[in-house]
Amino acid sequence: MSANNASAALVGRIIERLKDRIPELLVDSFPDNPEGYRLKHPKGALLVRYKGSRYGESRDLGENARDRDMVMEVTIHARGLNGESGAVAYLDRALRALSGRRIAGFSPLVPVEDGFLDQGAGLWRYFIDFSARTLFVAETEAESGPLATKATFE
Repeated sequence: MSANNASAALVGRIIERLKDRIPELLVDSFPDNPEGYRLKHPKGALLVRYKGSRYGESRDLGENARDRDMVMEVTIHARGLNGESGAVAYLDRALRALSGRRIAGFSPLVPVEDGFLDQGAGLWRYFIDFSARTLFVAETEAESGPLATKATFE
């Protein structure tokens, strides 16, 4: 995992896991233009995006390191609500596929919240938010000049 691209790495690994566990649906990253997104898959889709982070207090490494709790959202798009191929069933399957899943560089994925988004044009949309913790370390610049100019021993 690149420390500079933790969100993209986490999205990618979640997509891999969902593709493996729910192969009958389209699984992809959230579209750049969600308003223009049209589901073309006959059954549905799982779309994954980075939603945001909360940062903890400074760690022992000083002001440059702190916990980063990253929230990832999986949006479920399904052509029905109930039954094996309904939005609720796919929500439960995605929940089981990701809950507790350990991804290198992160704490295990923990479900935070799920719920109904909307329904229209024969499409049901739900979401699940997951949280995973990683360590954020800020880039630092080396100070110019000598690190010590005088040493005294007493």
